[in-house]
Order: sequence, then C-alpha cells, then structure tokens
Amino acid sequence: MRWPEELLEAARLDGANRWTSFRYLTWPLIWPVTALVLTIQLILQLKVFDQVFLMQAGNQTNATMVLVEYIYTTAFSGKQGGYGATIAVALFVLVLVVSVVQFQILRLRGAR
Repeated sequence: MRWPEELLEAARLDGANRWTSFRYLTWPLIWPVTALVLTIQLILQLKVFDQVFLMQAGNQTNATMVLVEYIYTTAFSGKQGGYGATIAVALFVLVLVVSVVQFQILRLRGAR
C-alpha cells in the first residue's frame, strides 16, 4: 500500500528524514491495525491447546498443562463436564476482560 504522495512530500519539505517520517507519519497511520492484531494474538495465545497437546504426545505431566488442556482433561478424561464447563466460562470471562483492557490501553496509547 502506498501512502498519499502529498503527505510524504510535505514531510520531505519540512526536513523529515526516513526515521522521522516513519515515526510521525507511517506509524500513526498503521497503529489501529497493529492494535487489532496484537489483541487478536493475545486471545489466540490464551486459547492455545493443540501445539502443547501434540508436543507432549501423551505424557500427562502438569508442567506443560495450559488452561484449555485442563478444561479438556477435566471435562472428558475426568468425566466432570460441569466443572469443565465452569472453567471454560471462566476462561471466556478472562479472555474478554484481558482483551478489552489491552485494546483500550493500545487505543489510548495510539491516541497520544
């Protein structure tokens, strides 16, 4: 994607070098997308399951257990579906709160 030439030309006429042009022109223009990507990645990292489950390959050690794997183990292997569902709802609330807080912090930081 190309930025409008008027903005880059105005920055060059004002004496901006590459770093200043990036810092004050390019970065503020791409900041909303960056904040959204960071929030989505946070949500995905809180819900990680398959990589950890496949890497331990049947070794049921608690050293590598993540929250989603604990839900799976409790609900299906431990046959405690209600408790697993409760933990899943708690994970949902955790993801919701953390993502809203992070997005608000990133939005406020970008507004400065």
